[in-house]
Amino acid sequence: MENTRSIYDAFSAAQVVLVRAEYGHHALAKAIEGLPNHGPDIRCVDPDMLLLKATSQATLLCLKQCHAMLQQQQQAASFSQTGVTGGAMMEWLDPFSYSLNWNNSNTILDNAISSESGLQVSMIADNNDVIHTNSEDEKTDSEDFTEVDVGSAEEHRALTLQLLSQFKLGMDLTRVVLPAFILEPRSLLEMYSDLLKHPDIFLKIPKEISPEARMMAVIEWYLTAFNFGRQGRFSTKKPYNPILGELFFCSWIVDDSTDSGGDDDSTSSSGKRQKVKFVAEQVSHHPPISAFYIESANRDICLNASISTKSKFMGMSVAVNITGEAVLYIPQCEEEYIISFPNAYVRSILSTPWVELCGKTCIICNKTGYSTSFTFHTKPFYGGKLHRITAEVKNSNGGIICKVQGEWNGVLEFTCANGEIKVIDTTSLVEHRKRLIPLKLQSDLESRKIWRHVTNALKDDNIAEIGRAHV
Repeated sequence: MENTRSIYDAFSAAQVVLVRAEYGHHALAKAIEGLPNHGPDIRCVDPDMLLLKATSQATLLCLKQCHAMLQQQQQAASFSQTGVTGGAMMEWLDPFSYSLNWNNSNTILDNAISSESGLQVSMIADNNDVIHTNSEDEKTDSEDFTEVDVGSAEEHRALTLQLLSQFKLGMDLTRVVLPAFILEPRSLLEMYSDLLKHPDIFLKIPKEISPEARMMAVIEWYLTAFNFGRQGRFSTKKPYNPILGELFFCSWIVDDSTDSGGDDDSTSSSGKRQKVKFVAEQVSHHPPISAFYIESANRDICLNASISTKSKFMGMSVAVNITGEAVLYIPQCEEEYIISFPNAYVRSILSTPWVELCGKTCIICNKTGYSTSFTFHTKPFYGGKLHRITAEVKNSNGGIICKVQGEWNGVLEFTCANGEIKVIDTTSLVEHRKRLIPLKLQSDLESRKIWRHVTNALKDDNIAEIGRAHV
């Protein structure tokens, strides 16, 4: 087990290095292409510049191929030892996850997002044909999915055992049809919007003056985003698999003067309110890839992400592996923050399931040189705490300026090099409910419109109707 974990950590670390190298290559290519075409100085068409760009691209491709070959060898070794194809832990590092230009042709996000290099998203287009949500039509979301319950794994133990008997260790569950009691009554695209349950923290990022303060603000938003996303009775449920071309739109309104959560549809007494927009699309079905974009109304911060999930059967648990990254961009500083996300385990699937985040992630800003490495710790077999996380924040010189420890769904403690200590209790943060246009005004490709019959059947606990509606 320890050997498998060390190999897993090594491949995870290699993935982080490859992602960073690819962003470095694209930054180099962008800098070369920005040089003048003519003149006495260095030009973009100079042979040395073209050779440098080509060498960088070739080196990156070779590193990717070497990484893929090592992964295949590990999978073969795992198969020879255990008889399980692909191994239990390694298949999640798919080569496609390194492709940062995630926009497929003829998608809504292609029209909604303008990008010169494929790395940096500028703004959502002001085109009602693309993003048709009208601010006047949007209402605070009144859906309360916590009231929907079609039973737990314990209540359906016989069905669960029958289902698990068909699985093999390491089996990919992406395309497996699961029983209704496992479903969460919303789409995966909508689940990604949980990253903005605290839009007030997100909007504080570009207001910070120094690069260090901005990195710390990004970390604070990143770590507080996981709690609301994985809590309550649906923390272990499986959301609907989005269909190709499926869309989800929503927004949040944040009142700077209060902590009301922005739930009130009436106008704030101070009149100073900010809006954050979210748009998501399923851009690929095989492999399943979701893309989403977040932007403030005054366009001082945006986030562009492409994520693919894959689940594997691990015996008494299910491993959910997440590939892909997000790029948070601050236009006024021209800073890009490369963000990766942790994997997860759903433990105790035969009794009371619970979620455990795991793995190593990072946030990197190449322009300022600041970086943060996170470790989401799994609970040891004997003793230890659940949901533990540690992190180190480094400046451009490699010096540690802050250490973070605590629980991602509890209390987080930030200890800075100057002796300052900041404590954040994620359970006490105010939730900002998202705003959507009514279901009757949504297009046929929007998530809640597509899955409305399945959701209604889940609410009515109508198992037979769930099966018909899902088909």
